Amino acid sequence: MRFNKLLIALLITLAVTSCRKDDVSDPKTILISNEFESIEVYNIELQGIVKNVEGESVEGALVQAAGQQAITSENGVFSLSNLSAPETGLYVKIEAEGYFVGGTSIYANENQTYSIELTLVPFHNYNQFNASEGMDQIMNDGSRIIIPSDGLIDDSGNLYSGQVDFYSYWINPSDDRMPELSPGALVGNQNDDLFALRSFGMIAVELRGEAGQELNLAEGIKSTLRFPIPSEMLSDAEEQIDLWHFNESTGNWDHEGVAILENGAYLADVPHFSWWNCDIPFNLTNLCFNIVDNFGDPVGNVNLTVFADGFGYASVFVGPQGVYCDLVPAGQNLEVSLTTFCGDELYSTVIQAVAEDESVDIVVPIGSGSLNEVNISGVVSCPSTGTIENGYVVLELGDQTYLDYVGEDGSYSLDIINCQGIDHAATLIAYDLDELTGGTEEILIQSDDLELDISACEESLTEDLFIIALGADTHTMLDCKANISSAEITIIAQDLIGGNDQYAILGVKGFSENNFGGNLFSSYWSGMNLNAENQISVTIEHYTEVPGEQIVGSFSYNGEVSGNFIATVQ
Repeated sequence: MRFNKLLIALLITLAVTSCRKDDVSDPKTILISNEFESIEVYNIELQGIVKNVEGESVEGALVQAAGQQAITSENGVFSLSNLSAPETGLYVKIEAEGYFVGGTSIYANENQTYSIELTLVPFHNYNQFNASEGMDQIMNDGSRIIIPSDGLIDDSGNLYSGQVDFYSYWINPSDDRMPELSPGALVGNQNDDLFALRSFGMIAVELRGEAGQELNLAEGIKSTLRFPIPSEMLSDAEEQIDLWHFNESTGNWDHEGVAILENGAYLADVPHFSWWNCDIPFNLTNLCFNIVDNFGDPVGNVNLTVFADGFGYASVFVGPQGVYCDLVPAGQNLEVSLTTFCGDELYSTVIQAVAEDESVDIVVPIGSGSLNEVNISGVVSCPSTGTIENGYVVLELGDQTYLDYVGEDGSYSLDIINCQGIDHAATLIAYDLDELTGGTEEILIQSDDLELDISACEESLTEDLFIIALGADTHTMLDCKANISSAEITIIAQDLIGGNDQYAILGVKGFSENNFGGNLFSSYWSGMNLNAENQISVTIEHYTEVPGEQIVGSFSYNGEVSGNFIATVQ
């Protein structure tokens, strides 16, 4: 979470570091022959939370990084393991129904677990028009989109002439959450050179046809976008500014044309729809902050705020490891400060971001005055199964959210900076990902460390999901439904593969209330094509035929494929 929200792009991503009970493997080094420059590639763990602009958790979001993917849980949590993260940046892409694409980039500097919080921007400014007539719409936020008549094609490349559902979102460049709302790092790519970007506004456009298909501009057709400029930024606005579109493969902004200043706004003609951004480029440098106490031990769970004249300020919540690295514009004076979530200032200074990569140590005197560090730790368990080896805990403290995955012994540990003399009510939630259960404890955080064991079997998880084990690999699918007819019951789970509109479908069918056996079938799932008639074993823990209620069970086939499911009756 963030105490001060983000303003104009200074720090480029939202990656924060977190401790882990065991280290991951040693870093690898690869050589880029064209540059004759060795680049470190780290093997990292990634965990995080996806929320919307209102601060609410986003369930069922698809998180992708380094060829892997995960689906967020009911409280927006996800985890990815053994990711190869080059120090030049690892793009983390987030997609969810009803939201524009989002994400961030992680600039790893060592092997460890990285914990991030990501914000998705919702589809906004809804309008409907006929493609044969086009559209000229001025939004309440001052942005404007002009779409020519007969200028749209569907996802198969065919000219589209039906009704169009239109959505857009303008990000105000003076909004204190601008980099947080950006779909990725504010890093621009021009002729294979990377730059820091100072944004003068972003616009996203999404078009859907009558069947829900994505639409875009036909070849040779251009749409006009109007980017309103806040009055406080007009004096810095040049007559012509570079235009950039967001590359959903790299996580960078690719340079493509220019925008022209006219009547307090930038106007640009664009050949396709995506995120578009008006920016001034600056040279980049990598800056790491190491936050430690008087004894050299890491100090985390604090708010790091950096301000540069002409760029505004940015703020990130730094995790327990006390390390934060990011790309910043070189040669700028940076005002750096640390605060607790209570608003108490721990540290402030002014530094200059030099042209070469560097590291800055910040020493914070913890344990004296009005501040102290509090540790909350314990073991997650369940009376029926013992300690939980596959699960996590979430601590909700005001608008702060802390996350830790349990170790092999079921243990968890969370460190926070607390305000002495003030008691803080918080909620601790534990999850067992094997049994699909959870538990909640209302706690009071004071000045002393708190040891608290918590049960993760008090209630069943309510989300529809389908967990399948293929040998040693485990996959989780959402959108799990139970279809009941007079002849049979079918449990089906489906998810997008890699966000390319191709669905993975897996399920069991052909069984009835008292005869839990039948077929296992799949399509587009890791090369599987099963049709195992009457060879699977299905165990039903809870059965119902009431629409809206859930069937809970498990299945196995041939000793190789097994899984658990929670499916809502249709």
